[in-house]
Amino acid sequence: MTRFASALIERSQFEAFLIAPIGLQQNGMLLSVLLALARLDIDPWREAASLAEMSTEAATERMRLLIAALPEETSARSNADEIAARLIALLPPRQVISRPMSSKITAGSTGVLANYRVIVFLILMALLLVPQFLMRSAQQPTQGGGVHGSTPGTVPAPNSPQ
Repeated sequence: MTRFASALIERSQFEAFLIAPIGLQQNGMLLSVLLALARLDIDPWREAASLAEMSTEAATERMRLLIAALPEETSARSNADEIAARLIALLPPRQVISRPMSSKITAGSTGVLANYRVIVFLILMALLLVPQFLMRSAQQPTQGGGVHGSTPGTVPAPNSPQ
């Protein structure tokens, strides 16, 4: 899986959490988790991934602290515990969180991955080079008759003056 595809999968897992409303802002607009984390200068997807890896209690406490740290007064501050618990429930379970392939590799499996890549590379090179070899060998004229110096497809004129 490419890095781009794995990043999209990882980010989409946290969509429900990130778009969830925290509360109303002073201007009457809803404040989402995504907007709140951005205002705190925190990468929303990285924070969501971090929260998803924590225990429920630790993640709820972290979210409560983040809500309390918001720069503006929101309706969320009064019941930050309830809101934090509701938001953490929107995170995917720990086992469901997908990671890019490189983070799943254990110390003993790196050799297998390297061997697999080498084999795939060699197969691809063979698929590219074999047709070229076959085309070149089919185009080479057969050497026979002892005529030297003529180009393929031409016949030297008999007794031509020099």
